[in-house]
Amino acid sequence: MLHLRRAAATVAAAALATVSLTLVAPAAHAADSADSTDSTDSTSTSEAAVDLSSYSLVGRYGLPEPSTSTPPDDTSLLAQEASSVTYDWDTDSLFVVGDGGTSVVQVSKTGELIDSMTLATGDSPQGTEFYDTEAITYVGDGQFVLGEERYRQVNLFTYAAGTTLTRADVETVKLGTTIGNTGIEGITYDPMTSTDDDPGFVAVKELDPESIFATTIDFADGTASNGSATTEESTDLFDPADVGTEDFSDVYALSNQPTLSGTSAEGDLLVISQESGEIVEVDRSGNVLSSMDIVDEGAPLSVAEETHEGVTMDRDGNIYTVNENGGGDSDHPQLWVYSPTSAPRAAVTEVAPWGSDTTYGADWFELTNTGEDDLDLTGWTMDDSSDSADSSVALHGLSTLPAGKSAIFFEDDPSDQDTSDASILAAFSTTWFGSETPPDGLLVGYYGGDGVGLSGKGDAVNLFDADGSYVTGVSFGAATDEVTFDNSARVGSTAGPVAISTLASAGVNSAFAASDGEVGSPDGLSTTSTGGSSSTSVVVSEVAPWGSGSSYGADWFELTNTGDTSVDLTGWTMDDGSTDSSLAVALNDVSTLPAGSSAVFLEDSDGDDSTIDTAFAQAWFSKNAMPSGDLVGHYGGSGVGLSTGGDSVSIFDADGDLVTGVSFGAATDDVTFDNAAGTGSDTLPLPTIDTLSVDGTDGAFTAADGTEVGSPFLVATATTPATFTSTPRPTITGTARVGATLVAHAGSWKPVDGGIGFAYRWYADGTRIGGATTARLRLGPARVGQKISVTVTASQDGYESATTTSKTTAKVAKGVLHGARPRITGKARVGHRLTAHAGRWSPSGARLSYRWYVGGTRIAGATHRTLHLTRKLEGRRISVAVRGTKSGYVTLTKTSAKVKVHRST
Repeated sequence: MLHLRRAAATVAAAALATVSLTLVAPAAHAADSADSTDSTDSTSTSEAAVDLSSYSLVGRYGLPEPSTSTPPDDTSLLAQEASSVTYDWDTDSLFVVGDGGTSVVQVSKTGELIDSMTLATGDSPQGTEFYDTEAITYVGDGQFVLGEERYRQVNLFTYAAGTTLTRADVETVKLGTTIGNTGIEGITYDPMTSTDDDPGFVAVKELDPESIFATTIDFADGTASNGSATTEESTDLFDPADVGTEDFSDVYALSNQPTLSGTSAEGDLLVISQESGEIVEVDRSGNVLSSMDIVDEGAPLSVAEETHEGVTMDRDGNIYTVNENGGGDSDHPQLWVYSPTSAPRAAVTEVAPWGSDTTYGADWFELTNTGEDDLDLTGWTMDDSSDSADSSVALHGLSTLPAGKSAIFFEDDPSDQDTSDASILAAFSTTWFGSETPPDGLLVGYYGGDGVGLSGKGDAVNLFDADGSYVTGVSFGAATDEVTFDNSARVGSTAGPVAISTLASAGVNSAFAASDGEVGSPDGLSTTSTGGSSSTSVVVSEVAPWGSGSSYGADWFELTNTGDTSVDLTGWTMDDGSTDSSLAVALNDVSTLPAGSSAVFLEDSDGDDSTIDTAFAQAWFSKNAMPSGDLVGHYGGSGVGLSTGGDSVSIFDADGDLVTGVSFGAATDDVTFDNAAGTGSDTLPLPTIDTLSVDGTDGAFTAADGTEVGSPFLVATATTPATFTSTPRPTITGTARVGATLVAHAGSWKPVDGGIGFAYRWYADGTRIGGATTARLRLGPARVGQKISVTVTASQDGYESATTTSKTTAKVAKGVLHGARPRITGKARVGHRLTAHAGRWSPSGARLSYRWYVGGTRIAGATHRTLHLTRKLEGRRISVAVRGTKSGYVTLTKTSAKVKVHRST
């Protein structure tokens, strides 16, 4: 019989008794609350134990995965696809699993790899014995419970670093029937409901329907109190709709916090929602006590696309979340850390420590505002590796950094700022943008002084606010001349600099080559730059994924320009099935694709271009050279070989935006895929082509070698695509107000012939909003005063794509704060102290201030949460006003009932 005793948590608590936690016990349990006199009713809903509205992001770290950390074996993906995280109070570290991962990984509180335990290989779709490992929780004494979402089962195991976990090593209990990708998404150990023999847990089911339920589990007997192998739906603690999120991704029980034992908050839960991008504190009756939005303003991916799916808390009250794509793609899973603080949200996203040796003669770095509020940079300073506010120098030239925007800061000459600043900017703009006049929207600032020059041998950029408090920073090693350090992943911490090493690469994360060969993305928008509109006139018109097995030894595809004007292919790239611009390789040797023309691109990863070209010409045309006028390009690199078992071709422009692409299934040897229909899409998922070339159709012919069939270099001759007969203007519903969500409605497009797909792009005052590509748009503070519109692009096989644009909304109004009426507790007697309780305010993040009144007159200097009662107040009636402010929202003030002050006893 397994023994997981609640006493274990008590022992752990004793060992950590000296830790000062930020958690607060609910006021209803304060020692003197029952003795309050003439105060307001104290039996209202309990207050939040953690008050999520007071939490801010204080750390953002990369998690280990194979491209950054060496895995223990060929099967381990380390923390890739991070889906769940749990805190081990015995080791003071974190453990992470991924739904498509192959390991349980132990990391530090800053995401550094400590060790791992590999999941045994097996027949599941992820190649392991365990499938869809979405959940993990620590239960003490080195033991963990691992949840498998689709199997809806949990596995008790003992962690052993450096070993392999097999089915034989675990005790498994089914909590429900096996279903699709909507099963057990998260689980938390629950000491409050545990017994000596059967540990308690709370689990969440993602959706269809959402579920949140408690259960005890007897692992030895293979049974649970609320679930079994035949259970369709477990009994919920409360109606899941009360939480108000679009889905459930993970859950954490505050009963794991010893300081809350015996309080009403002991039963509270933290629930994280990936789709809503929110963490909610809720009690076990379904009352929402506090909440916090997950914010990453201006990032290349939306918060939902970053896939924040795991949440836990350490004994100091710090909250940890993990995500699959927080650094911009699946190769950059991240750990985010939150603490109760009002620290500003910012990241150093690019550094050029060699800038002082260029024509403009200035090192520079880029600062990005990742929050939803504008940053006041007044009084901010920077320092290099000495990392000291005392030796830092002022930032000047830019007082405000708008939400989601970036600015470049140049090192200047502090003795002659006016002259040096102007000359630096003009020379920099000429080098990077071809004109002394910088492009519209470029935000710049300056810094300078003794000892802050950035060293190309390794250094750091550290930033401090006006109070001298550390905001964020990065450190870096030896630089590569004229290539910037790229921190598009936005790692950083309020505790000290975080190391970065990624170098900018043209075509990745908006990076490009300057006129003198420098490579970076100093566009003032960092990774959020959307550049120009992607060309829709270019299509992948033919694919030969079997070419590598031919006489010329090269896969190939054909690009066709179906438009009326030439297309500049400079900086364009391609990728295969990963459809990831950061992994794409350059298209070479064809810089311009004329209107109505096609170009064949041959893979040259394993051969010489001229040798491949000659062999291709001999195979298809029985000549030693390509026919005159035919356009031949090349591509090559790691991982872009086209698979005959099924793959895709994705084409990206110089800004890294997807232009077009197609996917295909298993190939027929020596017969190309024919896309004369011009199918393609600049949004995912890519459309599938399956038409095979036929001699005499759409220009196809049998090659000179008598084996291959296709139509290389020939413009598609398919009939003109049909057009939609009904192309309604999209409409927008919802209130144009900060905090609200707008919804786009495409309308009734006709005819429907096999299914119409819709792609959405949102605009604010005519400027495209980065990452806003779904039918829903949540309005943040940056949208105040802007008019919102949406374009809808409809696509259907055999039809020409069409785009329509909605009317603009009214100007986005400021949001509305909601706050409870404050309560006053404490003995209302001279010599005692009253305490104000603000109650729940929404949305999260509102800054609260307090003002005390006597008989309606403000008490001078009484601006704290507590008020000491002096004799002057005897017999008077006291009230408190709580004022809430939040960027983009209308200020709200709520006033308590009055309390009469009595004589001291």
